[in-house]
This record gives sequence, structure tokens and C-alpha cells, in this order.
Amino acid sequence: MTKKCFAIVTVLCLLAAMLATGVSAAPANAKGEFQIFCVPDAHQAAEEDINLIAYIASAIEYTKEQKMPLDLIVFLGAAVTGPRNEAEMKTAIEQLVAPVVAANIPYAVVFGNGDSCPGLSRKSLLQLYIDAGGGLCVNEDAELFADASGGITNFKY
Repeated sequence: MTKKCFAIVTVLCLLAAMLATGVSAAPANAKGEFQIFCVPDAHQAAEEDINLIAYIASAIEYTKEQKMPLDLIVFLGAAVTGPRNEAEMKTAIEQLVAPVVAANIPYAVVFGNGDSCPGLSRKSLLQLYIDAGGGLCVNEDAELFADASGGITNFKY
């Protein structure tokens, strides 16, 4: 129940952030719907988690088959855990977002306490997501990253 509440609050925060940046509303389909798929606590490791990647890919495919394609995927905290260096973190992120990027669905990432890597700042971590492509992440406000322990990301739709 706690994860579900967290997911709902996060999505509401995403929508509020979109409004605050001048976006009047998320782009809706012809029915006026906007489909969001939340992936909480993915815990992608440096070694590819084939079950996790297959789950994300199958969820994307299922929504297409059901004629309700996804408009946004949100990774909620602890998306990638365990890498011991930047190269491992980069690989894990690329593996995690690969099915999302391949499906051409924008994604956002909300950092949690597990999203860290020795010697890598939150700003550098966010840059790895930006470099992976397909995401809505932006690295524009250095003040947001002043406190390295913060669970902050930036994104624009």
C-alpha cells in the first residue's frame, strides 16, 4: 500500500512540475487519456536482470496490443542499485531503459536512497540517464544538486 501511495504522490508531483514549468497539460490521446506506467524499486544491478527487462518490455507490448499505448514511464526510486563504479552504473542504466528507448516512450526518473554509486554525484548520475537517451531528464539547475544526499531529478515534458 505504501508503494502505491508513493507512486500516486510521485505522479501528482510530476504533473504539478509540468504545470509549474508552463506545460498546461500532459499530451493526451484522442480519448483524452494519458497512460503512465510506474516502475517502483526496479533494483537493476550491474549484471543485466533479464526478468526485469523482459517485464518492462512485455508491459510495453501488452499496452500496445490492448490499444492503450504508454505515454510516459516513471522509474520510482532504487531504479539501479549495486554498481561499484561509473562504468557499471552506465551499463545498468542503459540496460534498464533499453526497452523504453526502443519503444520510443519518454521516461522520467525519481531518485531514491538506493540510487547511488561510489564517487558519482547525483548530477553525474542524472547525466548518465540523459546520455542513455529517450528520457525527459534535464541537468539544468545546479542548485538542486547542492545536497548530494537529496533524492532529486529534473525533467521536462
